Amino acid sequence: MGWIRIGPIFFLLVLGLAPGPARADEPNQLERQLLSLVNSARETAGLPPLRLHADLTRAARVQTLRMAIAGGLFHTEGPRLQEVTPWWTRLAENVGMGPTAERIHATFLASPSHAANMLGDFNYVGVGAGRDSDDRLFVTVIFARIPSERVIHAAGVDAVPRPR
Repeated sequence: MGWIRIGPIFFLLVLGLAPGPARADEPNQLERQLLSLVNSARETAGLPPLRLHADLTRAARVQTLRMAIAGGLFHTEGPRLQEVTPWWTRLAENVGMGPTAERIHATFLASPSHAANMLGDFNYVGVGAGRDSDDRLFVTVIFARIPSERVIHAAGVDAVPRPR
């Protein structure tokens, strides 16, 4: 498949944030690959897989886009991350940039703090991944612990209703 590189617009299309036939809550190929790598590492460690969460995925995509536009890595600001979804009891975030999902994942595993997030006491995850116009892959993975009674399960992607 050929790529057309036109800066942030290209990146929006890769992330699935631009209007189009695909559902916004459906992960793109890179996001599915990263989710699979994270859950494979968890399975190897004897841990249950993480479920994809719609609110976390949207926040991860926005953070990934912000990093790609800025051309560098940085974490989501604390208050913004804490407001991503209500009812959380634990939150963590991994951000990375590299040539491939596999390389970024290996770098996360080699870092004690990033590996601790992947293998931590979390049950939900949001993944944002996309390439910038220079073909650099940017990744954001947001981990959350959310009590199951607070989550709506629908179409394979979970969401949390806002408190009234």
